[in-house]
Amino acid sequence: MADALPGTPRGRVSFFSGSRGPALEKVVLPVRTVPTMNTAMLELLIPIIAILATFGFPVALVFVWKWFKLKDRELQVDSEIRRTAGQALESRVQRLESVILALDADLRARLGESASRADLFESPATSESSQPGPLLEAPGKTR
Repeated sequence: MADALPGTPRGRVSFFSGSRGPALEKVVLPVRTVPTMNTAMLELLIPIIAILATFGFPVALVFVWKWFKLKDRELQVDSEIRRTAGQALESRVQRLESVILALDADLRARLGESASRADLFESPATSESSQPGPLLEAPGKTR
């Protein structure tokens, strides 16, 4: 600890004193020290560490083994779920396609019964005769 300057209380050290203002002071507090390890303390720790290593290491190995076994099982279940979900989705898509094709064929059959395709392009009958007018051209692209 630094020696106190004359005129300062014990435990305080003056760093700056002059005509500019009061002196900056550092307060020195007592420091608690931890005793160093000696051979007696080390001799007490050796059996504790040996027991922890003897019984803790096998437990840690079993824990790690079981942990990775669990993670492997989770991955297998996840892949199986994804596989079955993909098959279910594929079957739904096929069912929807078959329904749409059946409805499309049914709709075409109903249209075929009511009027033939050529009849749809005839112009309406004129007031002068009851015969239909000439055939109109099939619609094409306008632009």
